[in-house]
Amino acid sequence: MKILPENFRKCLSPEDREKINQHTIEEIRPKWQDKSEKALQKQIYSWLNLHGYFFVWSRMDKKTTGIPGTPDFVFPYKNYFVAVECKTETGKLSMEQSIAFSSIEKQGGLCYVVRSFDQFLAIFKQ
Repeated sequence: MKILPENFRKCLSPEDREKINQHTIEEIRPKWQDKSEKALQKQIYSWLNLHGYFFVWSRMDKKTTGIPGTPDFVFPYKNYFVAVECKTETGKLSMEQSIAFSSIEKQGGLCYVVRSFDQFLAIFKQ
C-alpha cells in the first residue's frame, strides 16, 4: 500500500481517511506518544524492580484512582522523596501534574520529568 502525502490526507474527511487507513500526523501522534511513554515506563518499572527499590507506579492503561496529577513513579532515595513523570520529547506536564510537582517540592521532594531511560538513570548519579 502506498502512503499518500500529508497534504492529500488532510484534504480527505476523517471517515474517508479511516476507510483507507491513511491518517494525518496529528491523528497518529497521540497513539505514538502513548506507546513511547508506556515503553519508557516499562523500562523504569523493570529497572526499579531489578534493583529492589520500593516504588509506587501509576499505570497508563487505567484511569487513576489516586490524586489527579500524581507522578508516574514515586520512591524514596537517599532520604529524599523522588517523583518521576515520563513524557515524550514534546510532552508537557498537565496543570494537575504541575500542581503535584510544586506540592512535592515544597515538602522537600525531588521532581523529574524524564524523556529517556538515560535521563532516568542520571537521577541516581546526582
